[in-house]
Amino acid sequence: MDEFRSVNEKQAIDLMGLPYVKIPRYTLDLLKSPATRQLGQLHLLLFDICFFVDGYACLNGRKVPCKRGEYVGTQQQLADLSGINIGSVNRLIRKLEAMNLISVTKIQGGSLIKVHGYTSLIAAPEIKESSQKKKGQQEVNFDFFGDARKLYGGIEPIN
Repeated sequence: MDEFRSVNEKQAIDLMGLPYVKIPRYTLDLLKSPATRQLGQLHLLLFDICFFVDGYACLNGRKVPCKRGEYVGTQQQLADLSGINIGSVNRLIRKLEAMNLISVTKIQGGSLIKVHGYTSLIAAPEIKESSQKKKGQQEVNFDFFGDARKLYGGIEPIN
């Protein structure tokens, strides 16, 4: 039975990937009520599309500095991604900001939205680097953050 469980867990991890998001109970509760469902959906979407590492976002052909846990884009893009109409997205953003779950800064051509608590709710696997090669094994180098930049945004890291 334990072997079956470990195989299923491995398959689940392979399917879902190693980085994960802890979803706050509060946000899950928002999703349960029709009156607050869109608020919860937008909050979850922002966690998903935030930058994973510091870098630059491209907005209307311009490079905009962006830090981990920030989204750079337009409300129309949020509406398109969420399936929520743009008027409701605008109202929901103001509500999330009033609840201190996000901070919004208007920038030329869009908004920079900082998702509060992002770093504590997003985790990546720890990659331990070994300075010594074990006999008969090859050393494998992971560029996890490079892959994350490709998937979640960021053109180049800020030094």
